[in-house]
Amino acid sequence: MYLQGKPWRDLTAHDALSDCLILEGLVRYFKISDADLVDNILPIRSFMEKCAAARRKRTNRPHLMVMKEYGVSTSMIGKMAAEGVTVQELRTEYRLHGRSGLEVTLGVQLAGKPRVTRSKKVIDQVERFVKTTT
Repeated sequence: MYLQGKPWRDLTAHDALSDCLILEGLVRYFKISDADLVDNILPIRSFMEKCAAARRKRTNRPHLMVMKEYGVSTSMIGKMAAEGVTVQELRTEYRLHGRSGLEVTLGVQLAGKPRVTRSKKVIDQVERFVKTTT
């Protein structure tokens, strides 16, 4: 098949049909049932949110890692980074509102769960970091 005088495989356009055929072959090869596929569906919105969180984490995590010296765990730093918390945001909230600013920034309810944490211990560690470095 030719398109604009070139064989269709030479074009840079994405070939979704080939992708679908390959995916179908993989599903059959690994014997993945329809029930397993349905149970593991991820809505596009969720996928996009996970991608955005991963980008935020890659961007923010290196700057937040200094909080390890103040006792904040690597996993908690990763959670802050994924939620878009920055050192500047923590400093600004602390300067404007003190400890309650940190409590709100980290503990505000999103979808029924805290943005990052409501743990007094973690907030104490973050407060110590912000006090010391501001």
